[in-house]
Parts: sequence; structure tokens; C-alpha cells
Amino acid sequence: MFLTETTKLINYRNLIHLGLLISGLKARGIASSPFSIKRALEQTAVCLEGVEVFAQGHGLIQVDRAFDHLVAYHNQQERDVRFHVTIGNSGPAMKGIYMRDMLTSKPKEFSITVEPFFLNHEERNAESKIQFNVHLALACNASWVQIPKHFDLMYMARGFSVKVDPTGLACGVHFTR
Repeated sequence: MFLTETTKLINYRNLIHLGLLISGLKARGIASSPFSIKRALEQTAVCLEGVEVFAQGHGLIQVDRAFDHLVAYHNQQERDVRFHVTIGNSGPAMKGIYMRDMLTSKPKEFSITVEPFFLNHEERNAESKIQFNVHLALACNASWVQIPKHFDLMYMARGFSVKVDPTGLACGVHFTR
């Protein structure tokens, strides 16, 4: 009973946050999409200290920061785009690189594939798909992870490699974004 009530409460609060964002955007006449709203919430959330990193997801929602993000980036070409990311041949279920039960005595390389999908992509004209081109700067603050500095994405699946070197890490859980 408590879990059900808590889950409803959490979902209800999230709906209030979404309602605030959407009504504020509509009041200003600013276009958005479900994808841009989700990205804004994820990118502006604040991770809480002292809370298990795997238990808090992206962190605590910051409605004001998410709104500012949506206002600042509402004209970007990726506003109406969802990015489907796969790791190796893991399928859609894997949401990150996990090295549990793997040999950690040597570095391991993972292939990452990113495929963009427009909102209502069946109804999009071919010209908008051809013109889609996003230049991404990739960053990771963990010294044990190597990624390319730049990634060019067109409207097709493209890939890059991530190299993880766990050899110098102490035993235990390690996490980075």
C-alpha cells in the first residue's frame, strides 16, 4: 500500500512539474516536444550528495532551470529528435556500460551506435532529414574512460567507440557520465 501511494505521489509531483513547464512554454509561444522536455529535465537535474548514484537517476528535478534550458534551446534542430542509443549488440535494454562479471584485468572497448528519429518521422519530408546534421562535443571527466572529442551525426545510425580501462581502479562500484 505504501509503495503504491508513494509511486502515485511521485508521479503526481512529476506531472505538476511537466504542467508548469508546458504551460509556461505555451504562454510564451515557445515550441517544444516530448523529447526536448525530457532532455531539459535530465540535463538540468541536480544530483544529491549522500544518495546512492544508481537510486537517483538524473537527480532532483529543477523546474526553473529546465524552463530556462527549453527557452534557450527551443530553436535547435534537434528539438524534435529522439536519439536511440545502443551499446554493441546489447539491444535496446542496456542503458549504459556495465562491466560486472567481465574480465577487468585489461581495457575493454565498446561500440556505441546513435540513431536519430524525428517526432512523427513518417510524416517528415525528405529534405528535413537530409538537412539534419548535429556536431556534438563529447566529454567524460573519468580518466579511465576514453571517448572521441567530437561526433558528427546525420539522420542515420552512426557509431563511435568507448574504451574503459579498469586496471587502475580499486575494487568496488565506479560510475561516470
